[in-house]
Amino acid sequence: YLTALFDLPDIEGAKIYVLTSKDELASILGFDYFIAPPFGLTYAEKDIVLTALNSEWHPHELAHLIFRSYAKTHRFFQEGVATWCGGSLGQSLLDLTILLKKENEKRGQPLSFKSVLQAEQNESLAYYTYGALIFKEVFERSGGRGVKNVLIEGENNSISIEEIIANALGISIFDIDDFLQKSLNSYIKNNTINY
Repeated sequence: YLTALFDLPDIEGAKIYVLTSKDELASILGFDYFIAPPFGLTYAEKDIVLTALNSEWHPHELAHLIFRSYAKTHRFFQEGVATWCGGSLGQSLLDLTILLKKENEKRGQPLSFKSVLQAEQNESLAYYTYGALIFKEVFERSGGRGVKNVLIEGENNSISIEEIIANALGISIFDIDDFLQKSLNSYIKNNTINY
């Protein structure tokens, strides 16, 4: 479905290695352990997916494979598009937004976009969820062409991530934090009955 929607090459020849645990994934890669072990890894240039979910169905990693033509884009965009299309850590985008909202409430305030970009893996829930919400909105505004344009622009180191996002959303870079919080709340409200 995604390959047709975005006019991307098929992944029929890809190899998917199904592993039973994150420890097994670490072992296959030659590590005794990971400090922050992933549930999956994609080697897009080799058409290989490793999944530790004990199933070949790992939508996030499959999305990385489908968007492999854009493997040189900024990591924030890579993870954002994969989370928008396939969730993350076995959780849907709705689950992720609810978890992030609860985390923000515990903190007393939401994380700023800048702090999330700088923290990256230390704030992976916000990093992945913010990226997914941005791609959701870009798609709603500009369709597949808009999504691909953001991924292409993300390969250019002379343009800031904030500028790319602001241009794609038609907002000021100073309004990104406000956009993200409104998107988070709106997504939860529009997709749940009793939240």
